[in-house]
Amino acid sequence: IALGGGDLEAGLRYRQRALPIAAPSAARRMEIVQLLLRMGRTGQAAAEIETAREKYPGSAIFTYLLAVTRLDERRPREALELFKTAETEAATAGAQDRFNADFYFQSGVAAEQSGEISEAAERLKKCIAMDPANAARAENYLGYMWAVRGQNLAEAEKLILGALEKEPRNPAYMDSLGWVYFQQGRHADALVKLLRASELMPAPDPEV
Repeated sequence: IALGGGDLEAGLRYRQRALPIAAPSAARRMEIVQLLLRMGRTGQAAAEIETAREKYPGSAIFTYLLAVTRLDERRPREALELFKTAETEAATAGAQDRFNADFYFQSGVAAEQSGEISEAAERLKKCIAMDPANAARAENYLGYMWAVRGQNLAEAEKLILGALEKEPRNPAYMDSLGWVYFQQGRHADALVKLLRASELMPAPDPEV
């Protein structure tokens, strides 16, 4: 009732009070973790997940959620190791299909931020393949990752153009395309796209 009325604090309080008087339940702990993440309380969520992992060892979903909190805390290398552990736990439980495109996007981001560029590319490609219709974010991330490094520029261009087909007024994607053109030596084309990205920005962006 509290959550239905938008009172997240009360909803969290009632769910926490239910834990000690109900039968042990991973699902109940999951509800609390999800509420904390929804409320932006990453630190508290991480502590709850650590407790849940102790009570339910080998549970891939709790390991995955801990990886997400570590990524939010800007601890990408630790996050990447947790994403890998979650994959192993899921495989052991015969639940490899539990993880969706979001899992591979987030783990790809963790790999890129850890400097593991080849692994990041592999994970982002898997994200795109799993849900191509909604892959704009991953297409742009992978394309820009390559663009800023001057790598695979033809494929980077194709990926970012694919993202812009889905979201033609996205300024971040337009900026990425400008960087691809810049790295290709197409400076006039790059300038057009970067100026367009600047126009599309909801507020002035110093970097663009």
